[in-house]
Amino acid sequence: MVGLLSATIFSQYFQQSQLAYAMLDKTLIFRQINVAFEKQCDKSQKVLLGQNLYDILPDEVSDQLTLTVASNTPHSFTCASFLKSDSLMHCLLDPMHDTKGFLTGYLLSLQPSQAHTSTPGTENTEPDRQRMHIQRIPLAVIAWNTNFEVVDWNPAAEKIFGYTQEEARGQHAAGLIVADEARPHVDQVWKKLLSGQTEVSSRNQNITKDGRTITCEWFNTRLIDDSGNILGVTSVVEDVSEQVSMEQALKESEAYNRMLFESSPVGLALCDMDGVLLDINQAYANIGGRDMDETKQLTYWDLTPKEYAEQEQQQLERLRREGIYGPYEKEYLHKDGRRIPVRLRGQLIERDGEHYIWSSVEDITEQKLAEEIAQRASEGLAEQVKQRTEEYLQAKELAEQASRAKTEFLSRMSHELRTPMNAILGFGQLLEQNIQGHLNDEEMEYVAEIAKGGYHLLDLINEVLDLSRIESGRIQFNMESVSLNRLVQECVSLVSPLAAKQRIKIEIEGEDSARVQADTMRLKQAILNLLSNAIKYNRPQGRVQISWQAMDDQHYRLSLRDSGRGIAADLRHRVFEPFDRLDADKENIEGTGIGLPLAKRLVEFMGGRLGFDSIEGTGSTFWMELPMGTNQALSHDSAADNGENGSEDVQLSVLYVEDNPANQRLVQQLLNKRAGIRLLTAHNCSLALDLINTQRFDLILLDIHLGGEGDGNGYTILEKLQQNPANRDQPVVALSANATQSDIQYGLHAGFDDYLTKPLDIQEFYSVVDRYLATSSG
Repeated sequence: MVGLLSATIFSQYFQQSQLAYAMLDKTLIFRQINVAFEKQCDKSQKVLLGQNLYDILPDEVSDQLTLTVASNTPHSFTCASFLKSDSLMHCLLDPMHDTKGFLTGYLLSLQPSQAHTSTPGTENTEPDRQRMHIQRIPLAVIAWNTNFEVVDWNPAAEKIFGYTQEEARGQHAAGLIVADEARPHVDQVWKKLLSGQTEVSSRNQNITKDGRTITCEWFNTRLIDDSGNILGVTSVVEDVSEQVSMEQALKESEAYNRMLFESSPVGLALCDMDGVLLDINQAYANIGGRDMDETKQLTYWDLTPKEYAEQEQQQLERLRREGIYGPYEKEYLHKDGRRIPVRLRGQLIERDGEHYIWSSVEDITEQKLAEEIAQRASEGLAEQVKQRTEEYLQAKELAEQASRAKTEFLSRMSHELRTPMNAILGFGQLLEQNIQGHLNDEEMEYVAEIAKGGYHLLDLINEVLDLSRIESGRIQFNMESVSLNRLVQECVSLVSPLAAKQRIKIEIEGEDSARVQADTMRLKQAILNLLSNAIKYNRPQGRVQISWQAMDDQHYRLSLRDSGRGIAADLRHRVFEPFDRLDADKENIEGTGIGLPLAKRLVEFMGGRLGFDSIEGTGSTFWMELPMGTNQALSHDSAADNGENGSEDVQLSVLYVEDNPANQRLVQQLLNKRAGIRLLTAHNCSLALDLINTQRFDLILLDIHLGGEGDGNGYTILEKLQQNPANRDQPVVALSANATQSDIQYGLHAGFDDYLTKPLDIQEFYSVVDRYLATSSG
């Protein structure tokens, strides 16, 4: 009987059963006694536990018991020696075995002797005892043969599924109680049981006789005979439909409340009685000018000026006395040192015996300013009011001008820095190829260091510009439904050389169908930043595990777990500070210190969250949560195959409009390696248009910014080309240091056939040039 049920289910049944049961170990010492057994005995549970069964039985019974125990078979006897009354009780001593057939102990059960009326020799058979227990257990117990057909069906199964035992016996589960959508899963469970797995638990959708769909928890145990042959499966089943409905309702309620909490325009915070912030919304963080993670590192008292201590103490005393505090007004300390007037109110709540404080905090800066203006106006100080208003507007305009100037400066500096970087990296790449073999090994090392430093500087330029544009709110996001699996695979392929160099193993786990709402390029940028950090700060021959799963019905969480050294507790508050590399410079680990702050800003601007967990000495897990995307597949333009340039006899003409001589020489050197190409260059708009109007080009490469005579730029030339029908079909590719995503999108929208950014990636340059020239020659 015990072998039919899982240990957990039998333990519950053992304690709750109306039958008298005792559990004995292999040496017949009492280990467990249920309530019904104790009621029948003249000894308390405390006295019986630890005693040996031999010590409380008469000698004649003990002698029989010794023979039975030696044969490892069930034994029945009558006895009254340890019972409360003189009436005889029928006792069954049943050996218990584990799934491998080894003896684990004994089950002793008691029944009134007059109730035991079975024919001698048959009353103690194993099937009779099994049936007695199964008929009384409060959970459904179903026995199946190896064809998944019902062999036995207890009363609880009749109550749950609606079929009588006669109706159910011999029926296949699939046609009886298994819902269509659950059949693949049930088939897998059945295969596991029949192929060797001893027990399998699952939650399934089932169908009742009257057509209702219910949810059931199944505990399935494989049955084998003494020779190890599979006889079938026994299932213990509990109807959990009501529990599932309650869980779903609670989940929906919690999600709704969370949505209200996060979207509230009023600051909301949960803290403990010491002022430690346990949960806050975005509005609360905004009041202090910090992001969510920064704010959570603080306490309520860190945000409160010291002169409010007495007022705060009064409010706390009222909170303990009445369960509420406020409304009252005070000030909060802003990150930049300003003081923000706020209005607070809250209440005391209790959870698991602990007390917490719910607070609402409202920024009343504008209200205070309006009150001050109204007060001054009422006192006849209209001029002062006007002056104060003008000062406010002037300060606001100055702040906006400074922000615009900062953005324009960074954009201009990005261009000015990229232009010489194009020459440095371009000629550096040519030297690295060492086609003529003029450089020795030492000189090649010098060239590699130049290229390495150049690319590091380029990364810094890109990330500083991106971070600045995000903080100013000027960056644009193209939100769409993005496949997590596809994007992660792309990112892993990009960092695989770095991982191979460090001997880092990358593992990926997640649903193929998972999609999030995000900007593909920006999300890829954020994932690459996290992934490269997970590799760089890992240990040799370490591991990076990338996984994603649904957090709820609206969000996915993407996690990147590394096996590195972890982050010390006293450094964690600095993780997202720009340029702060947590002393990594001392270990010669390359980086800019901007990757993590940039990734965090990108994720937050896409409506998500980014954070981390770390165990020092074990590793770190950086995670991002993003809104779920739709199931519609994204449309991706397939890249055209690179064409061949044709034979050396074919003469293809290319015009490169560029005012920088070094960049002209770089493109000349690159195209010299392609046979059959004639390159013409123009350093300004007028010369370029003269050349275009006098001959036809197979490809035109245009720089956007053209200095010198000031007669136009790359867009001027593009517009002239589009106005002349004879020149419209000439392919035009931008080759510019204007490298932000908005610059690229603007250029493509204006009519460029392709857009390459400086510093040039030589392989990408060849790919684009070969594609358009192959079209012209074919």
